[in-house]
Amino acid sequence: MTQQELVIDYDYYEANHCSFEDLKEASLNLASASQEQFEQMKKEKWFNRVFDMVTLSNTYEKRIANQIGNLAQAQQIMLEILVRLSERDVRISDLVVDAFDKIERLSRDNVLLAKRINLLEERCILGITKETDIRDLSETEQEILGGTLLALMHEFNHVSEEQQQYANTVLNYLGVDAQTIHVQASLASIEQIEVKKTILTSCLEYCFLYSLHFDLSEGVEAIIDEFDFGNKTLREVKNKVTSLYNLRSVKGFIDKYSEIEEIEEEFYIELPELNFEEEEVTLQELKVTNILYIAPEEEKVFTNNIIHIEAFINCEGHLKFDNCVINYNQSQGMNEITLSQKASLTLSNCQINCLGEDKNYFIQGESESKVTVDNSEFNNCTNFLSLKEESTLHINNCAIFTPGENFINSRGWWGGMTGEILNSKIHFLENDSRSEKYNEFAVFHSEDPIFNISGTMNITNCEVEGRDKFVAENSNYIILAIEKSTYRNCSFKNINRCINGEATIAECSFESCKSVITRSSEIVNSLFKECERIFTGDNFSIKHSQFVDCRNRIVHGEGINIEFCEFYNVVSDFSGSVSHACFEFMCSENAVSNKVFKCLFDGVKVDEGFLIKGFTSRKISSPKVLVQDCDFKNCTTKRSTNVIVKEYDHYYGLFNKKVETKPVSIRNCRGLEEVNEGRDYAGEFMIRGKTRKGVKIGVTVAGAVLGAPGLMAGLGVAKLLKDNDLHQE
Repeated sequence: MTQQELVIDYDYYEANHCSFEDLKEASLNLASASQEQFEQMKKEKWFNRVFDMVTLSNTYEKRIANQIGNLAQAQQIMLEILVRLSERDVRISDLVVDAFDKIERLSRDNVLLAKRINLLEERCILGITKETDIRDLSETEQEILGGTLLALMHEFNHVSEEQQQYANTVLNYLGVDAQTIHVQASLASIEQIEVKKTILTSCLEYCFLYSLHFDLSEGVEAIIDEFDFGNKTLREVKNKVTSLYNLRSVKGFIDKYSEIEEIEEEFYIELPELNFEEEEVTLQELKVTNILYIAPEEEKVFTNNIIHIEAFINCEGHLKFDNCVINYNQSQGMNEITLSQKASLTLSNCQINCLGEDKNYFIQGESESKVTVDNSEFNNCTNFLSLKEESTLHINNCAIFTPGENFINSRGWWGGMTGEILNSKIHFLENDSRSEKYNEFAVFHSEDPIFNISGTMNITNCEVEGRDKFVAENSNYIILAIEKSTYRNCSFKNINRCINGEATIAECSFESCKSVITRSSEIVNSLFKECERIFTGDNFSIKHSQFVDCRNRIVHGEGINIEFCEFYNVVSDFSGSVSHACFEFMCSENAVSNKVFKCLFDGVKVDEGFLIKGFTSRKISSPKVLVQDCDFKNCTTKRSTNVIVKEYDHYYGLFNKKVETKPVSIRNCRGLEEVNEGRDYAGEFMIRGKTRKGVKIGVTVAGAVLGAPGLMAGLGVAKLLKDNDLHQE
């Protein structure tokens, strides 16, 4: 027996190779089975479907259903599956609740199983997960929690020792002080239901600890009513509070706000030494020197070959390459694959090498063609694939090294394609196999993007990384120019001109990137570190994201909405220029308004320019930029006026006179009056690696923004001014 490192193949479950009903049957049967019954269970269809979800971590392919030798192993693995899937499938929690009496019996004779069952109970029955961790609340939301606890305290005749201990634990856990707030207005400002529910839970826990029941006074009930939840939700939260007390007494409330156990993807099980025999495969050299035709409905498969394509391949049926090395552009002759309408191409476990220059595409797909690429490697490939309208592309678990222009292309009058790129990496490497001239052509002086696509693409769990010193001036191409795309759990590092097109970006990270995102996009729960020229274009929505050590132009455009974001150590060093700003909003009479709302700026260092500025070249009737409810801490500027948010601008009117306008309106912001009174960098802060729901930010192994309501009419009415009449900022 030896410890085997195992992981869950989530794609296997999400593809319904194992159904929820299979999980339910496995949980109920294994929880109460004997060893004799277990031997019979191994013959059931659900057994293989459930346990083939588990693979060796170092291969992700060797499934272990046939390697489980006894009931204890199966039970332990089953619990590991339930713990991990409970965060992905809400039905798992219901399953655990229904079967908990049976599952709990497993803990009587096994300490390890008892620990996992306790974790299941916390997650599925008591709801104690990273999703409910109050430390993941924003700074403002944490202050609201502390202020609400303070307001509740005043409604009790005397507070109990348990309440004092609880409040002290919670506030220390958050690192905040309880300050007086306007409870009604503060709670009403919280838009996310789950955030408000998390604060409600903590408040009800505090109230419960007064007398260990929910016989609350009118004053307390009045504060709880401000959360504006229905009776059903209140009963649900109160029942969980009572359950936690019944299970762990008062100590359970204190322990709840200690560090929550992180669940690693890998887990270890005692299993026999696994013996997967690997068949040694020898690749055979093969040259395609004559035109190859694949008729409709016909399938041509190349397996275990090193293929040199030196002729045309015309596929009207199905072409497959399995475990092959494919070299193209090896000579100046014919080396193209044409996919006719509705034809398909599959590349599986292949290595594709581009060995020369050719503006013609190696693979050319007509409309409705289908290309699937799995577990494959690309080296130095340019002009690799061109697809026409209604074609589909699927790329999964691939490594793409130093691609060049038009690696994938679907541009033209014919329309777009659809596709996805999953679990893959794109790395730009120094590569000696190409000539210096070709290396320069493919990487540094490309005119067309690498992924140049009209259509819709989903990019999930992918990594894009450049050289350690990726110089913006030397990279003239765009990495991902996709008409409409969704990015989730992707990481970009040392990359310039990352994304162009209408994009939805969630849980992604960007580090040391320049000219990051162009054109309208929606960004949420993402991290930008040491980036510059991040958003260029119009109609951006940016929410719940962090910006760390970013500099110079961060935002440029109109119709930009920034909410609940954190900016740490922002630097603007446009030396000698007063026209530049980190946040540059374009303001014309017909422009869509911009908003910076409930954001934190901690650590700002501005030279002669500004942090935030609105530009206008003509008369506007009202401000087009609203900066509201933001906190500014540790801000400095070289400007003698100490102004970092520029409210006023001017344009040249009749007789070349300067006409003053007010494109920026500041409302209810804190700290702007304290500029230059402290340091220019943030103190300690935490870079979030996960969202409040526990979703990892970065790789894991758009719409138009409406005008800001309520801007005061008349603030930007123009008047002719002398230069010395202009506001000095």
